[in-house]
Amino acid sequence: MKRVIILFIIALLFGNEEETYTFINNINEGHRVKYKQDDILTIEMPGSGEVRQGGNKTQLLEYLGKQGEFFLIRSTLSNITSINVVGDRVSSDYDSQIINNIPCLLYIDINGEVDHLESEDEYMEDIFKKQYMTISEINYIYPFGKNAVDLSVGDSWTKVNDSLKIFLDDGGTESLMSDSSIFTLNKIKSKKGRIIAYISSETYVKCELRMILMGELMEGVPTGTFNSSYRFDIDAGEIIMDKGSGEMQGEFNFLDADFNSKTYFSNTFKRVK
Repeated sequence: MKRVIILFIIALLFGNEEETYTFINNINEGHRVKYKQDDILTIEMPGSGEVRQGGNKTQLLEYLGKQGEFFLIRSTLSNITSINVVGDRVSSDYDSQIINNIPCLLYIDINGEVDHLESEDEYMEDIFKKQYMTISEINYIYPFGKNAVDLSVGDSWTKVNDSLKIFLDDGGTESLMSDSSIFTLNKIKSKKGRIIAYISSETYVKCELRMILMGELMEGVPTGTFNSSYRFDIDAGEIIMDKGSGEMQGEFNFLDADFNSKTYFSNTFKRVK
């Protein structure tokens, strides 16, 4: 009888242990996944109207394994539609069409970030940088940071990025972005036999922005907050959906004029077949 009671207590103790989850992308050689992306960046420009940049595209990721110190991913963009508007002036999306259906090699460092990239023609690389190294950052190994390990529903954790290089024009003009995120694992659900995690985040962003508009340099240091929600397929090791929006505000200089303005940004990143 005593043995039965002891076994019952042990069963209760182990039965009450919380499930824990770790969130890392599947980077195995040969793995393929496709996403549809939509994003828009809007800056209010006194005297010139709105600056709007963004568009939509489909991205195919093919994981090629490790090469030296980097993980190598072949990424191909297709169905690219670009928005590039300043006031009532609409710029051609000629540069975007140049890279439509052209593969690009992404060299991913041990932190999951794009260290550098290569394309079949060197002149395309600045155009690719605007697509792959931009304000809607993607971490190709740790989508929720390295602290997303052994988590239970209700847990929160942080991720910090300092001085990431980003590119907001097709000419290779470098900006810097720093951010600090708090993620929360809201719930776990089973859908069609797969385990899906629902995650939310709030991110504080500071951007040392530099970009060429109408042939002139615009600079600014906006700061703000972004809120995002995610669905992550734990079995596949893939993001299913990433949807976020937010705004920043700060001082800018353009055409020798100083002004204070708001910047709005939204993006959707969705897995497709």
